[in-house]
Amino acid sequence: SAEATGMRGEIALFRAAKALATGDLDEAERQATVTAEVTTADPRLGGGPAAGILGLVRWTRGDLAGAEAAWRHSIAELARVGHHADTLGGRIALGEILLAQGRLGDASAEYRQGLEVG
Repeated sequence: SAEATGMRGEIALFRAAKALATGDLDEAERQATVTAEVTTADPRLGGGPAAGILGLVRWTRGDLAGAEAAWRHSIAELARVGHHADTLGGRIALGEILLAQGRLGDASAEYRQGLEVG
């Protein structure tokens, strides 16, 4: 059922966040992937939070291109389901990644877009 699918996604997202907080990047990635699979099956749930966790995992591992892609997906999904205020945190993270890549203009644009939320 849709309710069971949603619950499975929420549990996996909680586990991903917990694993990330304890530094278990492999488990965080595994659980965020489960969440992403569930949200793909039910697009009403939105994949923004799972993509954000994947962005943090990739950023921590030094995969800036992967982190950038994950954060862009997260921001788009959060906006799609109406969580516009939550996109601000994603834009801050994305801006920091772009700065680390030496892309000052792109980072500045992300920060400006974040200020326009709301």
